[in-house]
Amino acid sequence: MTTKNQLMQQLCRSVPLDPMELSLTDLGLINPDELPLDLPCLPLKSMAHVDAFENLLLNIAYFKQIVLFLGALGGTDTFDTTRRVMSKLMTNRLAVSFNWAGRPPKRAFRQMLCKNLVINAVRQNPMLPQPVLECEIEQHIKKWLRYASGRNQDI
Repeated sequence: MTTKNQLMQQLCRSVPLDPMELSLTDLGLINPDELPLDLPCLPLKSMAHVDAFENLLLNIAYFKQIVLFLGALGGTDTFDTTRRVMSKLMTNRLAVSFNWAGRPPKRAFRQMLCKNLVINAVRQNPMLPQPVLECEIEQHIKKWLRYASGRNQDI
């Protein structure tokens, strides 16, 4: 029987694509027929997409599927994994509209279901020491949001 770690290594070797380009169906995590018709594309690009995505995350089964999808992005450590998940979740252009606490004029990330999604997805990485503390992941999310304006690839 193969372990989760071995499966992840096989996936990394067998898929020539950049993991940031993979979709739920590419990874075999979900049947395309099971996807909601109103699924926003990741990364999210607008507040309207964020609101629609947050509503979809209220569905527990959908939440779990997205956790598995984002968790499969992997990473070398907790920061790298968090960075990969956040980058797949939203564009830098959108990320500048958020901060952790929601100080005006930005929106609070800590109150969103997306925060729980990221935390659960990061914990899916078998390469990380277990357990990964929630406060550690939150610190990396804060840092990623703080420096969004400096990442000029899509701003």
